[in-house]
Amino acid sequence: MSAVLSPAAERICQAAILHFAEHHYGSASLNEIATAAGIRKASLYAHFKSKDELYLAAFNRALAVELEHVQQCFEHSNATPLGLQYCRSLQERYAHAPTLRFVLLAAYLQPASLKVTLDEGYEDYLQLLQDRFSDALLHAQPALTAHPAAITQFSVAYLGIVDSLHVKLIYTDGNDFQARLTALEMLLSASLQHTLHTL
Repeated sequence: MSAVLSPAAERICQAAILHFAEHHYGSASLNEIATAAGIRKASLYAHFKSKDELYLAAFNRALAVELEHVQQCFEHSNATPLGLQYCRSLQERYAHAPTLRFVLLAAYLQPASLKVTLDEGYEDYLQLLQDRFSDALLHAQPALTAHPAAITQFSVAYLGIVDSLHVKLIYTDGNDFQARLTALEMLLSASLQHTLHTL
């Protein structure tokens, strides 16, 4: 959970999210973040002792926004069941939401000094996706109630789809994203139908 910060520190965090969403940790500039927040770099250190501390505070705020987005996708997914609303939202969200860009950049191109903490945050994100997918699958296919192993298998496969789409965004700027998403949706649907017919 994100710590409560002063209004000034919160403003710095928001500027940091925008900056870190576009720059790898190593090339990020605290001076540019301070300028964007309307303060001097020296004043930034009155709120955050180091670049690492600011990075983590900004990451936690970005992660909280993205966790809420996951919840909303699954709460309003009747027309696109089985977690597909989340998947279909990714390309546009990556283009327009700095919080998602920052979370993925921190997860895949993380500074070594923060690896453990960032990994834990990203794993929390993936766990929420897996849990919500499992819930949606069970709601859509009550016959699977007696087959918890199948639910686990499909939820892990769903995370594989999510990982693949995240990688497509972070490393290729989403080139051929829709083609990959369509193929993965087809495979998930076909596999699920096959499993349901063999129960």
